[in-house]
Amino acid sequence: MQRTRQQRIQSCHGQPTKAAAGYYEKFLLVGPDTETQMTKLSLSEISKEQNLASPEEKTMWKPRGAVLSEGTWRSPDRRWVLPPGLKDSIFSEAHGVGHAGISQMKVDLKEWWHPFLHDMLKEWVRDIKDGTKDGDLPITDWVLLRVIKRKWNQPRWTGPFRVTERTSHAVRLDGKGDNWFHLT
Repeated sequence: MQRTRQQRIQSCHGQPTKAAAGYYEKFLLVGPDTETQMTKLSLSEISKEQNLASPEEKTMWKPRGAVLSEGTWRSPDRRWVLPPGLKDSIFSEAHGVGHAGISQMKVDLKEWWHPFLHDMLKEWVRDIKDGTKDGDLPITDWVLLRVIKRKWNQPRWTGPFRVTERTSHAVRLDGKGDNWFHLT
């Protein structure tokens, strides 16, 4: 009985066997060679940034229920009040390499509060799409390549690979032929 190609691939245990069966990894996304995590700010950093906010900004917080408690501004439900000095960095992290939309960004920003947070997010995302802000894509010479079709015990990323050419949303990598890969 002759086995199908899929059966041959599923029964393979090593890379040489997979190559003999005609299995090739599929690649789609690339990212910077460092993973980013949400920055954890200390209480003193948050307090310092909130104190740098203008008096006009603070008068906008007060009527909407924000209170100054133990040196930091808190919302009515005890979330941190987002100061203007942290807005771009916090929004960039929430937007992330996956280019999250406004709804997902609000979920990621659950510990922050501002009376106009939704409108601020809409404006910030619109500016990113229009290209009026520097995006969160770093200019880098080396990237990792995400493996889309993989086994559970294989790494999610391969590389690093040297970037040979780039556009605003794609890169060509050294050793990967004439293929362009989406940059996120």
